[in-house]
Amino acid sequence: MAIYLKECVIESVGPIKSLDVIPSFNPDGLPKPLVLVGKNGTGKSILLSYIVDALFEFAKKAYQDVVPDQLISSPFFKISGSINQRSDCNYSIGLLKFVEGEKDYLYLDKSGSLDAKEYKSKMQGRFESILSWKNEENVIKKA
Repeated sequence: MAIYLKECVIESVGPIKSLDVIPSFNPDGLPKPLVLVGKNGTGKSILLSYIVDALFEFAKKAYQDVVPDQLISSPFFKISGSINQRSDCNYSIGLLKFVEGEKDYLYLDKSGSLDAKEYKSKMQGRFESILSWKNEENVIKKA
């Protein structure tokens, strides 16, 4: 069974000012193509790095040999934290939701000062299970 990106919110990261994407799916459950277009330096690669990092983190949780020959205990694809935060913002956040059949997988990458209750209200029920900033099953947290 395949895993697909179902929702993505990226705020205050790199050059991306704000991104909220809910990809479309065909009636048969397969995703429609999603095309990223923008000038150089606007954040297309940042979005892709979040997607790839989330998939690597999910795979590392399920398998021991995802990134062989690494000398550190938890190899990573992208560096997280305030290094990616926009200089004009107090926080950065990346929220991604993937679906595999009926099962959801959630990814959170947060840095800076961000109140969970305030952000939960902004998301209006979306990403509910990870907006308390705690680890749960099927959730990758990089905060």
